Amino acid sequence: MNQTVLDVKNLKTEFITDKKAFPIIKDVNFTLERGKVLGIVGESGCGKSVTVNTVLNLLPKNGRIAEGEITYFDEDKPIELQKLKQYGKEFRKLRGENISMIFQDPMSALNPVYTIGNQITEVLHEHYDISKEEANKRAIEMLEKLGIHNAAERMNDYPHQFSGGQRQRIVIAIAMVCNPDILIADEPTTALDVTIQAQILDLLDDLRKEHGTSIILITHDLGVIAQIADEVAVMYAGEVVEVGTVAQIFDQPKHPYTRSLLRSIPNPENMDKKLHVIQGSVPSISEISEKGCRFANRIPWLEKEHHEEEPQLHDLGDGHFVRCSCYKHFFFEDKEEETLAEKHVGNVVLEVKNIKKYYYPKKQLFKPLGSPLKALDDVSLELRKGTTIGIVGESGSGKSTIAKSLMKLHDITDGEINIDLNGKTQNIYGIKRKEDLDFRKKVQMVFQDPYASLNPTKKIYNSFDEPMIVHNIGNKEERFERMKEALKMVNVPVEYLERYPHEFSGGQRQRLCIARALCMKPEILILDEPVSALDLSVQAQVLNYLVEIQNKEDLTYVFISHDLGVVKYMCDYLYVIHKGRIVEAGSREDIYNNPMHIYTKKLLAAIPEVDYHFKEALATKRKENEVEFKAQYHEFYDEDGRAYDLKQVSPTHFVALKPE
Repeated sequence: MNQTVLDVKNLKTEFITDKKAFPIIKDVNFTLERGKVLGIVGESGCGKSVTVNTVLNLLPKNGRIAEGEITYFDEDKPIELQKLKQYGKEFRKLRGENISMIFQDPMSALNPVYTIGNQITEVLHEHYDISKEEANKRAIEMLEKLGIHNAAERMNDYPHQFSGGQRQRIVIAIAMVCNPDILIADEPTTALDVTIQAQILDLLDDLRKEHGTSIILITHDLGVIAQIADEVAVMYAGEVVEVGTVAQIFDQPKHPYTRSLLRSIPNPENMDKKLHVIQGSVPSISEISEKGCRFANRIPWLEKEHHEEEPQLHDLGDGHFVRCSCYKHFFFEDKEEETLAEKHVGNVVLEVKNIKKYYYPKKQLFKPLGSPLKALDDVSLELRKGTTIGIVGESGSGKSTIAKSLMKLHDITDGEINIDLNGKTQNIYGIKRKEDLDFRKKVQMVFQDPYASLNPTKKIYNSFDEPMIVHNIGNKEERFERMKEALKMVNVPVEYLERYPHEFSGGQRQRLCIARALCMKPEILILDEPVSALDLSVQAQVLNYLVEIQNKEDLTYVFISHDLGVVKYMCDYLYVIHKGRIVEAGSREDIYNNPMHIYTKKLLAAIPEVDYHFKEALATKRKENEVEFKAQYHEFYDEDGRAYDLKQVSPTHFVALKPE
């Protein structure tokens, strides 16, 4: 049997706009071996999704395959996919049965008005002459294999009745129920918690080993690539610029772009250094020229002749290829990244005392009132001026509920949140309207989705100006000066004020949201997943700006994230929350070097390490931690599943332990 299952040669895809053809991907070459995982990495806009959509011919109406060959090696004969009709019978049969795809957003990939049982069995009925009973049986078996408990009963549930991680498993079940040769996974773990991410990756790896499935994995997370991929294709501006094994890409990267991406990852050994940032951004379709190096503009020192020189594909041996004319003499300056300024820890600026947030079920006639959902249960924490606290935990733990409570976006059931207003300490839930305006000026929030938090119908200027008008800040000229000052802090040109949100990249929009919050000159900034959906290079840029601004303005941050690598870089003190309770609190060193609660250990074990050498060891450690979590559960939680109260184990370290 041929070991190659997919061979892509000289692929070029064009989109037709205004009667002009724009090459989106160009001269793309890669092969996929049976039972192997090919990782495709690169920033947003590099052509990763267009490449795999081209393989399945899921292009929009204005898209077309201009050149190249896509050969799928079936057990019987090779099939040239580019010659098949997009919606023809032969391609419809191949999609799902031989080649399946997991889309990025499971909620939009699932039909909200059909049960998940209907959606899985529909695929089986489309490809096989199979009875309803047999289809249901196979669907239940696949769901059980993927870790959906009570699968037979849950077949009748709808997508909204499942968590994010469960929905992703259901999408995988739909893709895998026909046991395809090739599984294409487009960002399958983006925005998932580290524990769910680890489970999905382990799941994909188990399916590969059990069924011999070949996987194409698209991601911008190099830690994910290191833990699951066998080979890596690095894409930039529609071209594959480097291909090699995981060892070759991580240990001997040759292309300047690959090397820059790897340098952008927060290094645990250099937590006191600024992150490496790749200058500029990926060019848009209209900015890409047919000739010359597409990455040249992002290398400041590169001589002009290299900008115009067409980079050739060089074979370095052992399956390692690089498309670059200057890879032999490319270098990074020897100087280290700038050391971060030492923080000046001040007094307590905000104190949370035993807050509770309960959601009560609606009262129904002739039915007893059910137990409340305890989103927050006796949570206490404090913020010191000039520092950053991190709040970590899985989805549903209560992280965002804490943020909403700190911003007074809802009422709390019990407790106090005290802040210094006009020279005296006051509970924010007991202040008057005038003091409330002072409070909202003092505490600002940057939301997770920058596009949703900017009004798409208003120019950036209006989005910046409106909150300042509400708070009676200065006249028009003075407000404009504040805007310019805030934009300068995040390195955004003043001209951007006259544009609309859709005209910016994700990283630019996030920086604009930070600048809008800074216009109010706050003392406390709450950051809810500020970099979760950003590429590595953009993430590094945003984190650097946040650190610079904090040092310059003496700001206090509340940093909420599920990315424990980013949390380690940003935060001085951490609170680990589970089921609405703080289970561990301590300095960065306490939590990462000496975790004591089983839930904290479980979170840390799930972090995808960029060092591929520890792939097997980390998988083993995750499984051991899962066993330990179940075995020791009642040592850390009572009979109702409620975490015990915190105990002090060192001057800065607190752990929820069973009373002696």
